[in-house]
Amino acid sequence: MVETARMLRKALLICGILSSPLCVGTYILAGMLWEGYSFTDQAVSELSTIDAPTRPLVVPLYLVYDVLMIAFGLGVWGYGRKRALRLTGGLLGGIGVLGFVGVPFPLQLGVAEATFTNTMHSILAGRSIDRRPDASIEGQGQPRSIRPSQGNRPQKSYIRAYTEYRPCRSPSKEKSSR
Repeated sequence: MVETARMLRKALLICGILSSPLCVGTYILAGMLWEGYSFTDQAVSELSTIDAPTRPLVVPLYLVYDVLMIAFGLGVWGYGRKRALRLTGGLLGGIGVLGFVGVPFPLQLGVAEATFTNTMHSILAGRSIDRRPDASIEGQGQPRSIRPSQGNRPQKSYIRAYTEYRPCRSPSKEKSSR
């Protein structure tokens, strides 16, 4: 019985070792498969947006990552009796749980207003939300879909999420407009 518990804990801890390469590998593979995707100019969340060509690949692999993180958190939780170790295990497992909770809230690019799914995505992804009235400067810090360079009148954004401030380039649409 003791040997079985020890092997189970080791297996749960190995899940943590496997989770990181899976996460990074998914990011790299999906970025390479999406022609025109820029690793430096686009957010990781854009690989799983509603219209992304990589969504069918990314979502299942990130769900496997979430399962591995939950298992790893349980392994860390059960490994020791110290409070700090249990807290760490709970937080690691929480990362996996948040991944599952975030599946119904994919990022939507190109919408002019803050949508419910974008707001929930930003909250669950741990993005900071800035509610200061003076947070955006005309022409800078505008959500992608209302930037002046796109021919729209600049507007002030009172609620902004980090993902809205990264340059938005949809590779599939960019290619067709050239």
